[in-house]
Amino acid sequence: MMEAPLPKLAQKLGLEKDFLRTIGSVLLGLVAVNYSVFPRDPGFLKIAPNPYLLAVLIGAAQFGLAAGLWAAFLTSILVVAQGTIVRPAGAETLFPMTGLLGTIVPNFLAAVILGGLEEARRKSCRRLKEQHEELKGENLRLREQLLAVTKVKEELEQRVLGQEATVQSLYEATRSLEALEEKQVYAGILGIAERFVGANKSSLYVVDYAQDEAVLVASHGWKDRCENPARIPLLDPVIRTLVQRNEPLTVRDLVHDLDLEQAWRSLGLRSLMLVPVRERGVLLAILSVDDIPFLRLTIPTLQALCVIGELVAPAVAKAVRFAEMEAKDQIDRATELHNYRYFLEALTRELHRVARHKLQLTVLVLEIAGSEHLRRALSPKSWRIVVRAVAKMLRHDLREIDLICAGRRSGTYWVMLPLTSLEQSLKVVERLRQRVRASGKLLGLKHAKLDLWFGFATYRPYIRDAQMFIQLAEQSLELARQSETRSDPEGKPAKEAQEANVAQEDERR
Repeated sequence: MMEAPLPKLAQKLGLEKDFLRTIGSVLLGLVAVNYSVFPRDPGFLKIAPNPYLLAVLIGAAQFGLAAGLWAAFLTSILVVAQGTIVRPAGAETLFPMTGLLGTIVPNFLAAVILGGLEEARRKSCRRLKEQHEELKGENLRLREQLLAVTKVKEELEQRVLGQEATVQSLYEATRSLEALEEKQVYAGILGIAERFVGANKSSLYVVDYAQDEAVLVASHGWKDRCENPARIPLLDPVIRTLVQRNEPLTVRDLVHDLDLEQAWRSLGLRSLMLVPVRERGVLLAILSVDDIPFLRLTIPTLQALCVIGELVAPAVAKAVRFAEMEAKDQIDRATELHNYRYFLEALTRELHRVARHKLQLTVLVLEIAGSEHLRRALSPKSWRIVVRAVAKMLRHDLREIDLICAGRRSGTYWVMLPLTSLEQSLKVVERLRQRVRASGKLLGLKHAKLDLWFGFATYRPYIRDAQMFIQLAEQSLELARQSETRSDPEGKPAKEAQEANVAQEDERR
């Protein structure tokens, strides 16, 4: 309760609130020590510098110049008061306190010097604090810039990764669509458009020739619903122009054709690009790119969309049941696989893509080992079970982009392995053979071993058509069949028996 007035008084004097309390405590301590320890000469008035200089030093060092001067002033009053008590003024002395100047003056000098140093230190601290605040603000600004640069870097990395997507990865993505259901195929096509060309919003129309219109079947990127029309008549000028051009139609093409622009607006299209999807020259679907980053509106983007339209055509054809009556004659009833005719047509289409984009392709022809002997040994029903079981095992162990079909002879299978080198194909064959060998007992074949013979052919530039491809694979199978069936009486493996026969022929020569 007694300490409250002192801070208020110090603040009124323009000093720090703890000044009076600190100086008062020091002075009282000094007085108490002086009078208790040195009663004959309290205050050490004859000593210069005087012990009361300690209060001045504390005030100036802790509270600055103004506080040091106040401490010197209060100390001077105390010194004068003690000097008057010890040596009262007499009539014979004109100014008896002149002897105390040697004690008072050093107090003020110490206050000025030490207080000035403290003020300089405080100004330096304030300047350092201001610089610290400025640096904190600059640091915050740089952190914000770093965050923005990091976001730009991540976006550029995504663009680089998108540019690194090759034709091979696009091919794999489109081929995997052929194993999906109808709605999954449509959604997958729009996902491919977003992944490879950055289409934020897109739509897919499927052509319904029975109703003479293109029907909206899927959309991507729209929040509520797609703003494009649900149906577009095939006789509309936009669709007729798209059919005639056989290439993507963009908003840039509207500049020079006012009628086409009017038709575009009358349909209410939000599209920036319309990409035709064709199979054998027949328009199957229309891919509509409704929103795309401005930097992606380039010629390479249009070229990429053309490739996408070409590669997704088989998946769309399968989804919309293209040539359904023809497809009914392309199923092998014994194996429930597509037949040889379907494989020949698929290989022809695949060969064009491989030659155009310079991709790898391997064709395998697989045959159940000793099929003729095994067919005679088993009943027709058991043979059909074996053939169908082997077909299911092969189909299960292959990739989604691979194609397996039944061969022309019972017990043979044709396999097409896109994007697969010869070394990889041989590993696939070995895995399939191990699977078939292990399933012999499960099929009830106690006295016969189930195995596969195989032939292969890989794409080379001199292969002109699918028939040459198949002929090379069949020749390879014939060589493998002869090699497997040749064995010596001691039961050596086929390869060793073949080498022994070659050695015998050399000796005869």
